[in-house]
Amino acid sequence: MQVFNSLTVSPHSNNAYKHAAPPGTIHVSIKGGVSMQHKKYSLYKNGVYLHDFDTMTECSKWLENIIGGSLYQGLSRIRDGKWIPDERSQLFGYEVKTNDTEES
Repeated sequence: MQVFNSLTVSPHSNNAYKHAAPPGTIHVSIKGGVSMQHKKYSLYKNGVYLHDFDTMTECSKWLENIIGGSLYQGLSRIRDGKWIPDERSQLFGYEVKTNDTEES
């Protein structure tokens, strides 16, 4: 979940829809480029959450900067359940989960 930089709640908003809203409506203005979208993939190491990503390319590049190598193909195979790395692999213990993108 992302953090709001600034949240202003005012019954006197300059919102263009102010006059169309029922009396007593609270108008909310969010500043700071907040995105409430969930990331599509989550990366784990030995069951411990590490980070969320929009794409597998972002995921592999992020992890490559930490442990090195070329990891896209291996991470994709782990995600798809086509490969479980053994103890000799640099991807041993890593798991990529696909997140549900629908909001509740």
